[in-house]
Amino acid sequence: MVGICCHDAGAAELISSYVLQHKLDHQFTFSLSGPSVEIFEKKLGILKNYPIDSMIQKSDQIFCGTGWNKKKFEITAMIKARNMKKYLVVFLDHWVNYKERFEYKGNLILPDEIWVSDIYAKNLALKLFKSVKIKLIENYFLNDIKEKYKRASFSHKKKSNNQKILFLSDNNNSVIDSGFLKDSTFICRDEEMAEYFLNNIRLVVEDISQIVIRPHPSETQVLSKYKSIFDQYKIPFIIGGKTNLLEEISCSEIVVGADSMALVVAMVCGKKTYTCTPPNASYTLPFKEIQQLRKIKEKM
Repeated sequence: MVGICCHDAGAAELISSYVLQHKLDHQFTFSLSGPSVEIFEKKLGILKNYPIDSMIQKSDQIFCGTGWNKKKFEITAMIKARNMKKYLVVFLDHWVNYKERFEYKGNLILPDEIWVSDIYAKNLALKLFKSVKIKLIENYFLNDIKEKYKRASFSHKKKSNNQKILFLSDNNNSVIDSGFLKDSTFICRDEEMAEYFLNNIRLVVEDISQIVIRPHPSETQVLSKYKSIFDQYKIPFIIGGKTNLLEEISCSEIVVGADSMALVVAMVCGKKTYTCTPPNASYTLPFKEIQQLRKIKEKM
């Protein structure tokens, strides 16, 4: 029996796609929280959701995501799995703050294996975790995205003359406010990111018909956070997130964000993608197809 523990959306997308591909090879039991519940159930149907302790007791090995939610859901599962001497595999779904994802009260809680889904992540993990087995696996999530987008009827909509922009909110505020990062000087608040985006987006497009702000899966108060900022620029905007990510990507000519997995999804779908991370913030996505507004500005 393989136990699955997830809270944050990024790891949930990766692990749920893995489970979908291997559901005939293994039996799975689940302990899910937050955004991961909806993500798993969209792909796998309604699941019986166990408390962490019960899930670990039922399992021979544990597959776990990482995150920085206030509940410390995944790191709690890692500690319990270690204490119960269960084989622990942790999926890394991103390219940033690797060590912090395994830290708890000054200690590193390391698994038996770390699984990554691209060579950039593998090389980074190999440098940081020399005593842990690092395994490169197929990214079933991005493979699924490519196929779904190709098959979907909305992926062939005609483009308009005026540009509709999808702005991906990243919910950096929750990461900063949680105190998860020891040094948060290289991550900027969402409002600062939005202002940098609005100040510089006309470097790449002049005629903007509308901006759709898509909330991060962990966000709730999106309108109150952004309204006063977007109102200053007199560009029509709406709050999105009411349809699935692929449909919102398809309805936009340009997709802009920080360094979230949703920006990578837009890139995979063939959209023009830009990161609006300001010069004082770190940018971690390793894909040259995603252009940086700050580098474009430097060349002007």
